[in-house]
Amino acid sequence: MFRHFNGDWQSGSFQWETNGDTAKFKEIPHFPNGEYFEIDYLFSGSNSGTFTFKFYKPNNSGSFDIDEQASGTFSLSDYSTSDLPHFDTYFSDDFTSVTATQNYWYDNVESPWYGLQFNVGDGELELTGTGTDPDELWFDANTKSLISVDKDWIIQAEAYANYAATGSETWNAKVGFEMEESGLEFEFFIGPSSWGTHAHLNFDDTLGGNNHLSTSFDSLKQGTYRIRNDTASKTFYAETLSGSTWNTVM
Repeated sequence: MFRHFNGDWQSGSFQWETNGDTAKFKEIPHFPNGEYFEIDYLFSGSNSGTFTFKFYKPNNSGSFDIDEQASGTFSLSDYSTSDLPHFDTYFSDDFTSVTATQNYWYDNVESPWYGLQFNVGDGELELTGTGTDPDELWFDANTKSLISVDKDWIIQAEAYANYAATGSETWNAKVGFEMEESGLEFEFFIGPSSWGTHAHLNFDDTLGGNNHLSTSFDSLKQGTYRIRNDTASKTFYAETLSGSTWNTVM
């Protein structure tokens, strides 16, 4: 099944058990003895009540400790059809109409936080404002479409990061995708940064470790970039456009 999290849909496996006016919703760990969460519900009505949330992490002895917990009230409701993920939806957006853009993109729940907001207009999608939390440095604008790696596709955009620095800060504006399969997370992005074209690849290994690869290509701070999936070779490509030629960066 899929869950809606931070503006996009993520796949996962979960258990749902009921007993009278109580219920338990539990995440199936991605790895043996891996971290997971569970939520205990106490219904006071058919669709509402109180809940207790607990997040468990394994300790060095092999047992689990409660890393986070919270409680509160809940109300259950169905997602509207427009909120559900659109499978294999391919589109283009010139960012000239807020109404049209809302058909393709989720409102990222992070964007109104920490003093930042996504805005549409004049053919651009911009992240504007002044950040208020130094630990929140990555903000996603997520499409409503879930696409399969069994089909050829391209994620392409014109992007720019040619801002005037006021100090030693750095930034980037990348296009790409994130995916999760059997608990393994994978992301691939390319775009302009404060020092030039930059591409990065992050992925988890089966031991639960995170791996990072990245490369820089030129000193340009704006241009046209794309991530391309080629099913014939089973390869993802990060590319930048130079004149009429696409150059492979990763």
